[in-house]
Amino acid sequence: MVVTPSDCPVTSVHVLPPTLSDYSFVSVNVNVQSRTTIPACRRQRHWRSFDIDGGLRQSVLLMNAPDDCSSLVEYNSTLQSLLDRHALFAFVKPRAHINAPWYDRQCRSAKAATRRLERAYRQYKSESNRAAWNQQSKLLLSTLRRRYTDYWSNMIADNANDSKALWSRLNVLLKTTQQSSSAAHSATDFADFFRSKVEKIRAETATAPSPVVIDRASDRLFTFDDVTLTADEIIKLVGKASEHCSLDPAEPAPTWLIKRVLPLLADTFGGVA
Repeated sequence: MVVTPSDCPVTSVHVLPPTLSDYSFVSVNVNVQSRTTIPACRRQRHWRSFDIDGGLRQSVLLMNAPDDCSSLVEYNSTLQSLLDRHALFAFVKPRAHINAPWYDRQCRSAKAATRRLERAYRQYKSESNRAAWNQQSKLLLSTLRRRYTDYWSNMIADNANDSKALWSRLNVLLKTTQQSSSAAHSATDFADFFRSKVEKIRAETATAPSPVVIDRASDRLFTFDDVTLTADEIIKLVGKASEHCSLDPAEPAPTWLIKRVLPLLADTFGGVA
């Protein structure tokens, strides 16, 4: 069934013989004039090209690690030079359609091969091309299922010790939609609600007796001077950070890259902490 608006009639319908299982490919031509907006380009670094073995392992950050806050100037300058050398800036056009997080390069190459064999079959109508397209289509489906299963299995295993992060991942997997109220509330309504709530509490507790506060001795809370962070503790703390947050506000490097290079720089961070 093809449903179109009244101003977009169907010009032609073609039903091809079944190729996969009992399904047939249906081709429908509709005169649709859509308005597409071209996304603006943005300037960002090529983080995927950052050379950890050739750049970071041979840098001064690992040979002469800073041991106090006065050496952070050298740390920042060295890290900035590594970024300018191995993660250059480029203008990137964002995708209009956001793919699933598990849809990687392997899935794209398998889909491209399937579409290429499909075009060959549409053009020549030979049995060999049809068999090759049929085989590649099955390979594409198995690749998509495998990448989907591997991605979510690894995601659940990585967040097994963090219930909040685990539930946020499962929320995406289960595709639960949050129900929002359709009523619009202004800032004045929001302020009036809390003001009336405070006044109600004050009216109900106006005749209540004053509370009795008893002073008692307690131990002094520790200060940050008493805390010594080790490399393992730093790796554990940063490992719990969400993939969507930025751990470096000055130069917003992706969290996955910071987690990847953290085993090399954990001792350096522990020395200046």
